[in-house]
Amino acid sequence: MDKIFLQLLNMSAAAGWLVLAVMVLRFFMKKAPRWLTCILWGIVAVRLVCPFFLESPLSLIPSPQLISPYEVQYGGHPAVTSGIPALNSIVNPVLSHSLSPTPGASVNPLHVWMTLAGVLWFSGFLALLFHALASFLRIRRIVEESVPLQDNVRLCDHIGSPFILGILRPKIYLPSGIDRQELPLVLAHEHAHLKRRDHWWKPLGYLLLSVYWFHPLIWAAYVLFCRDIELACDENVIRDMKSDEKKAYSHALVSLSLRRRLISACPLAFGESSIKDRVNTVLHYKKPAFWVIGAAGAACLAAAVCFLTNPVEKNHMAGDDTMVQYEGQWYPKEALSEDTLRWLEMYNRLPPEKRLALSYVPWDLYELSGHRDGSNMPVTVETSPESPNSRTDQDPLTNQGSKELQTDQDPRTDREPQANQESKEPETGREQEDETHKDTEEAPRSDLDQAICRAIMEHYKHSYRQVYDFACCDFLMLEMVSGTPKADGSAHTVICYGWTLYQQYTISQTGLESAGGCHVPAALTFETDQDQYILKEYWTPGDGSYFVSDIQNKFPSHLADDGIDSQKYIIRQQQSCYSQAVRAAGLDTEPVISQLLEDLSSGLGSSFHPQSIATQQNSQYRELIKYGEYTLAYFLNRFEHGGEPDPKGRIMALICEELLRTRDTLPLNASDAADGRLWYDTLRAHALNLVTPYLKEE
Repeated sequence: MDKIFLQLLNMSAAAGWLVLAVMVLRFFMKKAPRWLTCILWGIVAVRLVCPFFLESPLSLIPSPQLISPYEVQYGGHPAVTSGIPALNSIVNPVLSHSLSPTPGASVNPLHVWMTLAGVLWFSGFLALLFHALASFLRIRRIVEESVPLQDNVRLCDHIGSPFILGILRPKIYLPSGIDRQELPLVLAHEHAHLKRRDHWWKPLGYLLLSVYWFHPLIWAAYVLFCRDIELACDENVIRDMKSDEKKAYSHALVSLSLRRRLISACPLAFGESSIKDRVNTVLHYKKPAFWVIGAAGAACLAAAVCFLTNPVEKNHMAGDDTMVQYEGQWYPKEALSEDTLRWLEMYNRLPPEKRLALSYVPWDLYELSGHRDGSNMPVTVETSPESPNSRTDQDPLTNQGSKELQTDQDPRTDREPQANQESKEPETGREQEDETHKDTEEAPRSDLDQAICRAIMEHYKHSYRQVYDFACCDFLMLEMVSGTPKADGSAHTVICYGWTLYQQYTISQTGLESAGGCHVPAALTFETDQDQYILKEYWTPGDGSYFVSDIQNKFPSHLADDGIDSQKYIIRQQQSCYSQAVRAAGLDTEPVISQLLEDLSSGLGSSFHPQSIATQQNSQYRELIKYGEYTLAYFLNRFEHGGEPDPKGRIMALICEELLRTRDTLPLNASDAADGRLWYDTLRAHALNLVTPYLKEE
């Protein structure tokens, strides 16, 4: 349903421009024959019915697709492409802020809203069809008691104005008390309707109105269309009439006029649709000059050429075109590498539903697209050569730069982290869903952990531009499988299945900013020999349509779903990489987190609902989640040493609850608490063991 509605929404947006053009042309074609105006409405109908049109440089449609299906289902930053940059700049920031999906969400919020809109559209469509059917049956019951007058003309006692009823076998129904002098005029008008097949066109127009009922311009178009078909029939009848006959015809219009009725598909009534305008047109009618007819016909032809075609796409990866398209936006080819252009050629050929599986985007393209959301897509930050964040002499394998990196303090205490903590060897088939994933440098790592880290860093060593301050990785083990040892017992193979996250950061006093990276599932095969792990295969799935099938073929069957779900572990792994970067750079996180909280809470009143911020997932909220235990330590200590007024207190409570995973486990949830302090008191009273490790010693 949502796909049908989205298609209709895009088609109606394009047709809306044509409706506006017809309204303008209609104003300037007052002296032209009305049948030409009806042709214009026919062009509108063609635009509403046909889903495909040829491209033309003469097209005046700004954009044939307002919202792409990919944006609705998979887009991380919802946007419209109206073809008008000023309108896009106003609407798109609002859409992106309100409907961007959360990292862990299973569906795109825009997709949810579009599904609901599809259901609402279908309900309105059925309601209008039911109204038309009910009107038809009511009128048909009224005219059951009628008598024939001639051919397909019948007289009825229960109607007040002539009309045509029926589509395949239409009949003209007249009031029994109709003036015999008006009868020839009325019949001439109704026969003109039949000759023009208006008893077909009006129901068709109503059907299009029922389909596009959500677009206000389509309602206006239907009203004007009904008015124009009546005026066209009037002109057909009075074309050769003298002045006295025109007056008699006008008198018939007035005497047989109907009260204003609701919009309907049937019948075609003689005395409806703006009687005042029709009388005025009849009394002042003059045959149009030949040049007027010619100019009006040319206007109709121009409207068809300009609005029944789509604008020419400027990019087909061929010829001398200088622009290339990515996600509905255009970028100069000269700013992209040859590899990126080849990647785009492959990407643009994929159907929208298969682009979801792509876990890599070239850094130069992603830089041009302007994203800064720290997601699993690579993001590159421009820095000047003189900038302290522009060092290029860093070894991405060892995470060492030109200056010595210091070790930060443990966020849970003011003491240095213990260097003698033991790390557990990975266990075959262990479940890590409910465990906190350990940072790679929080404790001495096992030989296998170190081998995995070296493999990941070496694998991506030359994949991204070397402009960053710190590079690190995280591997979330889904399962480790040991192979059969060799006959001499000296070596055997180990396969590690899991998710790899490689990240590059630029670091400043304002915090961390992603400078590149990727998040992909992988299977790493090692051969062990005398406690040494030697990498034999670094496997990652293919992009596009191969992604899902490759994982299903490579991973054990019970791990395939986890290997496909890119959002299940991403937050946990981002927190691990943030922790590594903070410790390595000796970054003071307190002012960074304080500023993020200030930015997040600015402009909010004390009466806001904190859950709305989590739902919207703005950038400050996501950053606070990524800082993980540093955010927890800072917020819990602020709660401990004083009350936090709203909205900051409620935001802090909501984030702490998410990081501690205490929602629905305490008597009071953060979203239900009257203020942040009340939630913290509840946490302290019922789960002090969770709070104490983060509190600073006095």
